[in-house]
Amino acid sequence: MNALDSYTASVPSWVKPTDDLDEYKRALVHLMDHHSKCYFPNHSSNHASVVYEVFLEKAKKDVRMFCSKLCAKVFDRPELERALRAAVARGVNIQIISEEKPDESIFLKALKELAIPVKTFGGDVATFNFCVVDSKALRFEEDNKTPKAFVNMNDEDTALKLVDFFDNKLLKNDALRVCQ
Repeated sequence: MNALDSYTASVPSWVKPTDDLDEYKRALVHLMDHHSKCYFPNHSSNHASVVYEVFLEKAKKDVRMFCSKLCAKVFDRPELERALRAAVARGVNIQIISEEKPDESIFLKALKELAIPVKTFGGDVATFNFCVVDSKALRFEEDNKTPKAFVNMNDEDTALKLVDFFDNKLLKNDALRVCQ
């Protein structure tokens, strides 16, 4: 059993990923609205996209994202663009660090139009990806080569550790550059 399995072994069946993305989104919104501390799996690009959509829709203060390349399989969805624009209109601070040059997508185009810089290292920095919302909700991929992750809508302790890593290790790295 790997770490991901141990986090998600006791997840209620109604939270587990389903092919019905609308049902999956309703479950995510319910968990976030009820400040659930339940960990649940997130095992595909489509499910990852829905998680990011809910994160952007529900964010109140900030979103920090560290990813491999803003993969188009995840981010090339109009729902994510709309959620991003709405978050920015609400005053949510969006910070994104991509290890490599991001894939072209609707989401990346919107980031550019909104003057939200994507910072990059130009190569591998870590073996994991993560996103933290309002220092409590998180999505964490142990292996950045696969979309398998675990998500929690209210794990402030873990979220704050990831925020610290983002702010004090990634953002302060001399190799970090704004992607053109």
